[in-house]
Amino acid sequence: MSNPVASVFLSYRREDSAGHAGRICEHLASVFGPEHVFMDVQDIAPGQDFADSIEQTISSCQAVVVVIGPRWAADLKARSAGEDFVRHEVAVALRRKVTVIPVLVGGAVMPSARDLPEGLTALSRRQALEIRDARFDDDAKLLAAALR
Repeated sequence: MSNPVASVFLSYRREDSAGHAGRICEHLASVFGPEHVFMDVQDIAPGQDFADSIEQTISSCQAVVVVIGPRWAADLKARSAGEDFVRHEVAVALRRKVTVIPVLVGGAVMPSARDLPEGLTALSRRQALEIRDARFDDDAKLLAAALR
């Protein structure tokens, strides 16, 4: 078996894919160990600066899993850049050339470059992986294998 990545950062929209992200986090933590999987809700301590914590974590991780639900792109367009931590997370990962794996959930489709703001268009060129509810275990195993 090959060595697992040192750390994985999960980027997701709470209102769009929190349930899926939680399941993915649990699966990856069972494979790589909970200390190797970062999910904001459980890993940012009360009082910590959210943006600083995200920036520091992404700078030290080896992969970012971007969980994209059906409303992800529409929510991205609806928010301003200064208020959108998901946009910040993905932009930082792409800028730092961290491995970025888009994971489609809930029937979502991969956004095209024209659906993405400046700084995120490179996301549209990443090969996506779909995790379907009916085949969650098999699809999650494919994600873990891709992260090795």
